[in-house]
Amino acid sequence: MIEILIPIAETITYLLFAFLCGYVALRYVPESKKPSFAVPQPALLLATLGIILFSMGSIIQVVLYFSDSVGFIQTTISVFTDFQVGKAWIFISIFATFLWMALHANASKHLQAILLLGMVCGVGYASHVASLDFWPGFISHTTHFLLVMVWSGILIHVSFFSGNLKNWTQFLKWFTPYSIISLLIIFGAGIFITSYLVDGQDYINAWGLSYGQTLLLKHISIIPLIVFACINGWLVKKSAQSEFDPKSWLRAEGLFILIVFSLTSVLGTLAPPHDVDVTLLSEGPAPMIESLLNENISTPIQAIIDVSFTGILVLSMAGFFILMIFASYYKKLPVLVSIFFGLAFICALYVGLMLNLSFS
Repeated sequence: MIEILIPIAETITYLLFAFLCGYVALRYVPESKKPSFAVPQPALLLATLGIILFSMGSIIQVVLYFSDSVGFIQTTISVFTDFQVGKAWIFISIFATFLWMALHANASKHLQAILLLGMVCGVGYASHVASLDFWPGFISHTTHFLLVMVWSGILIHVSFFSGNLKNWTQFLKWFTPYSIISLLIIFGAGIFITSYLVDGQDYINAWGLSYGQTLLLKHISIIPLIVFACINGWLVKKSAQSEFDPKSWLRAEGLFILIVFSLTSVLGTLAPPHDVDVTLLSEGPAPMIESLLNENISTPIQAIIDVSFTGILVLSMAGFFILMIFASYYKKLPVLVSIFFGLAFICALYVGLMLNLSFS
């Protein structure tokens, strides 16, 4: 049960961070360049408190992992005093408390931004990559996390809290280039972070592990997210003055952001495969890949590209599903149809890759 609750708590933490980052970021945007929206103050206050509560998931995981050998109380004290994750939680909680007071008093947006940035830095400090190489890891993870939270947070506010499409064109004029620049930096930082966690030469070999499988699904899920971002960034501009409501497409994009958040949360509960063979011996192979390929994966692990007709056929279906997302937009089909094609793409691309793979 705890293996399920911790990723859920982490996912909620990401959503709350995005909610607050989007709110503060939009306060810097002139009213003439954004849709009008109203966010209830209690929601902001609860989000701040929620981060304090739900960010304890990673702490609980560490405590439960070591408590059997050291004792619950001693382990808890040690986590808060010796572990980066515990120190970061204290740091985040202090800044979150001050942010709560700043939001309650409707204080300066600059103060709110500084306090929120402090909380984001706390997340970067607690990251696994920062524990491996502090300054490069801290800077890359903090930058990656901040840009993801601001970008997704703006989408949350515009798609769920905006009352109308007033200033929609003016909003897209700055948000589209901002999204492109942010995504490029996010991808660059993400590749840098991944290089610390998984050796590039072992990326495919790691697919035999639960961590590698989850990482692959996360990377696959980013593709339909980018497709929806392209539709919302460029194609929707042509419909901004018509009866077409782009907010439903933004919400669809938000759904795939949620999927990426969820997979990222699961990654946080798994052991990064710095050495794939060692991780395989300690953690075991991914049950899903063994069931799908009907193979027993053992050390030394070696993934081999084994092209099959079925695998190529399924990969072709994945390409078809991506094209159908665009087609459903042009045909003005319900956005749920496009969401279905996006989810079908994730499943088809994953299965297609696995069917073209074998382990020796």
